[in-house]
Amino acid sequence: MWSSLPLRLRSSRWPSGTFRGQSAWKEPLEAIVLDVVQKRLKALLAGEAEALLRQLIDDENLANADDPRREISTVRARLSDIDRKLRDLAVEKRALEQRLSELEAFPYQTIDVEAILLHGKEALRSFLRLMGVLDPGKNARSSSRAS
Repeated sequence: MWSSLPLRLRSSRWPSGTFRGQSAWKEPLEAIVLDVVQKRLKALLAGEAEALLRQLIDDENLANADDPRREISTVRARLSDIDRKLRDLAVEKRALEQRLSELEAFPYQTIDVEAILLHGKEALRSFLRLMGVLDPGKNARSSSRAS
């Protein structure tokens, strides 16, 4: 900043070598400060200082990390998400309960595999006896030959 000040304000002495008091500095210093402020405001309005402002704001936000407002918005968003999921789960639960009651009311008998096999063997033997293929006497002879 000092390098941007005019040479006459960089030291407490004027070029003539005489010391000037505060009243001598007041007007030129005000003019320089106003000029610097004006230039910075023009740069800001022109958009050149946007990156600097963003950085300053980000730094300020980081400095206020314990600000509860950010966490409040996060918690509210999470609660909203959980409420939506609970509503969806309630709908799914009702649909599953209805399907369960329908399935429980459906008449269903289990199949007795052993009974079916036994009945099938008996029906096959009866059929073969009727056809004359299975003769109790012949069947006993053929099984004794195989042994």
